[in-house]
Amino acid sequence: MNPILLDLGFIEIRWYSILILIAFTTGYLLVSNRCRKVGISSVFIADLCFYLVIFCILGARGYYCLFNLDYYSKNLLDIFKIWEGGLAIYGGVIAGFIAVVYLSKKRKQRIIQTTDIIVPGLILAQAIGRW
Repeated sequence: MNPILLDLGFIEIRWYSILILIAFTTGYLLVSNRCRKVGISSVFIADLCFYLVIFCILGARGYYCLFNLDYYSKNLLDIFKIWEGGLAIYGGVIAGFIAVVYLSKKRKQRIIQTTDIIVPGLILAQAIGRW
């Protein structure tokens, strides 16, 4: 299978990026649906998901670069080239958990309840993203 979905000349849209977009969207919809059933504010979940995307990407890239420190210590600008690959799920989960704890405390939400609502969305998004 060709990894490129669409080549516009100046930009390539890859299947992997589409799957990640579908994974984030599906995970968010699942979490949003579950929060309504439990009584958590959908505004809180939307804000949390916004921060989770940022923190998880930074954490996943940071974790990957730390474990490839020999290369990235000599090529510092390559740290920012996430389009060339190099995101580690462990770093994303760790950074995401830190973001959940921080924002839950800031908004006076129960951390365990918030985590309980988010984890199925994480698992579903990971399954889709790994496809």
